[in-house]
Amino acid sequence: MSHPLGAGLTIDRTTRPAAIESPVSGYSTASYAGRIVLFLPVAMLAGVLLYFDLDREPPVWIAPVAIVVAGGGLAFGWHGPVFRRIAALALFAALGFGRAQWQTMAMPPPILVPHGVVTVAGRVSSIDLLATGRRVRLASPRLNGGPALARAVRVKLRKGDDLGLAAGDVIHVRAFLFAPSRPAYPGGWSFGLKFLLGNDLNVADSLA
Repeated sequence: MSHPLGAGLTIDRTTRPAAIESPVSGYSTASYAGRIVLFLPVAMLAGVLLYFDLDREPPVWIAPVAIVVAGGGLAFGWHGPVFRRIAALALFAALGFGRAQWQTMAMPPPILVPHGVVTVAGRVSSIDLLATGRRVRLASPRLNGGPALARAVRVKLRKGDDLGLAAGDVIHVRAFLFAPSRPAYPGGWSFGLKFLLGNDLNVADSLA
């Protein structure tokens, strides 16, 4: 159908341009189902943060039970897309919670270490040669005659101390044990955190 406009011009309305199809119109919701894997590490991290946000230690059985329940829910609702995603997120959150709890349980128990002049006895496990002398690492040390500790202690011997030492020797020495130093700047390396989570006590200077 044409409409005259004058001066020999007409508009033909019988031919219309084809509708432009959106480039994403052919995609279905199922095509984005694989993107749930991007949120699984986030769910695991949320489980870790949840554990460290607690004000008391949770029961040992809570993580295994949560993993079994979430895994069973994932298997039971596998054919339901929404339920499957929720169960997968819950499973990875439970895995993160359990991983943080199990790692905490595997760490040596916190101990109160005296600072200042102490007597240290232990078996030499390694010797480091420094510019200012030698530093020995004592395994299963005893401080002031107390029980053997699960963590090692590092003792820096005085410069010029030429006592022959080898790995496996048992020594008894008086030393000055330092408290963990604070970070040099906000967000810097924390020796206190290393002392809490590591396997060695702080460095001590030999006095005799």
